[in-house]
Amino acid sequence: MFNSVCLQFLKNSFCRCKAWQYKRDSNLSRLYCERDQEKIAKFKTKLMSQEVRIREIEWLSKDAEEALVYLTDGVNECAAFCQPCEKEPGGIIQQPLLAFGAQGIKICDGEVESIQRIGKTFGHVICARVVDADLEILKVGAILLELDTSLPGGIGTNCVVRCICRRIDLLV
Repeated sequence: MFNSVCLQFLKNSFCRCKAWQYKRDSNLSRLYCERDQEKIAKFKTKLMSQEVRIREIEWLSKDAEEALVYLTDGVNECAAFCQPCEKEPGGIIQQPLLAFGAQGIKICDGEVESIQRIGKTFGHVICARVVDADLEILKVGAILLELDTSLPGGIGTNCVVRCICRRIDLLV
């Protein structure tokens, strides 16, 4: 996933020179331009330094180990259902969250990335950038979300989309 984000960013931002080269690294092809290696390193550091942390855990049922976990990247925040919840406040989340029941997925021009909980429900209104159209992975700040439905035709990587999901799950 990181490679696809980095590759798209490089294609769109840094490497405008004609000297594209392929480099084998950990069995993954990475496209790079030698002239921009310093910028690429800074981008990787920035992307990897963004962390999603557990801000708070609200227990729904201690016996069933069901909890509502509040996650934040320092700017954006969402509430994710977790069962069984073995997480601790302050912990770092590294895998994408699962967005269930995504509806009304459409391209939204000019909107900033955001995620807002709908009242006290599990649902969220999401405005996010598509980082991997094939895997249906969206990104709001540092929060990664994997959709349970396919993206409509015409929506590709780097598009900003808006949708409503019924629930966000944090897998153990």
